[in-house]
Amino acid sequence: MKITLRFLLLLFCIHSTACNRTPETLFEVVIDEDALPSAQVIEGTDPSFLDCCIFLHFTVDSTELASYLKEAKTRDLLGMNSNLYPGTEWWNPEKFGEVECFERNIKDNQETETFYVNANMTEVYYRQYLP
Repeated sequence: MKITLRFLLLLFCIHSTACNRTPETLFEVVIDEDALPSAQVIEGTDPSFLDCCIFLHFTVDSTELASYLKEAKTRDLLGMNSNLYPGTEWWNPEKFGEVECFERNIKDNQETETFYVNANMTEVYYRQYLP
């Protein structure tokens, strides 16, 4: 397969325009703001060209979060490791010590949202897997 300069320029343009959203914009895109109005975004990372995930870190009112996650499945954290998420230096759900993990399938089960939540349910590390 011959890769042309035009194709490479197209890939560069896609990469440089689609992957530079602010953490606040990412939050607005992936989380229902009306359901979590108290949320304060701390950090976020848009996927680069070949990355799989959107990452967010935010604080939120525990009552709002509990309501938002009421239909999510809990997930076993055996083997959870921040090294699974390269390129996100700030990603550190292990800092919570005791971490609860919730998972939801969205967009007709095509994408997965994972919420790593502290024991008080006031701080979240969020990952949306984009296949």
